Amino acid sequence: RRVSGIDLPPGSGPRHLAFQPDSGTVFVINELVASITTIRFDPHTGQLGPVLHCVATVPADFPAHKSTAAILVHPNGSFLYGSNRKFADHPLADSIVAFDLQDRGQAPKLIGHATQGLAFARTMAIDPGATWLYVLNQKGDSIVQFLVDPFNGALCATGRITEITTPVGLVFRST
Repeated sequence: RRVSGIDLPPGSGPRHLAFQPDSGTVFVINELVASITTIRFDPHTGQLGPVLHCVATVPADFPAHKSTAAILVHPNGSFLYGSNRKFADHPLADSIVAFDLQDRGQAPKLIGHATQGLAFARTMAIDPGATWLYVLNQKGDSIVQFLVDPFNGALCATGRITEITTPVGLVFRST
């Protein structure tokens, strides 16, 4: 049974979503237009809406052809990350975009982009300690590690790269 739904602009290509803990907010990454839509969410009823904000994952001078893939909220709820996958030539075509969510209810604020070692970022995962963000390069045949700055959410490449053929998923097991 359908509990709720919301219409996003035609052609936006909603791909994945992530919930912000304890905020009543869900974020949807739009694959075809390289944007993230912020939507109100009522966890008690499951109702979606209204749309609160929409922010681009790439700068305004980016080529018309865009592609995003993954989205995740840091476990502390203060930072949001989205992956841009190379579809056109631009310095940020393969990147992870970081946003600050500390002003709850406000539009996500751009922190910056991380590009080091990325090649068609398919998905991402944050370790259980919330220190490291791992990016899986589907076409780059590798997993790249970034340090998450706990104060501002910025990503810093550690230089640690694990070679693996066509990675598309990563799950941490708690012990």
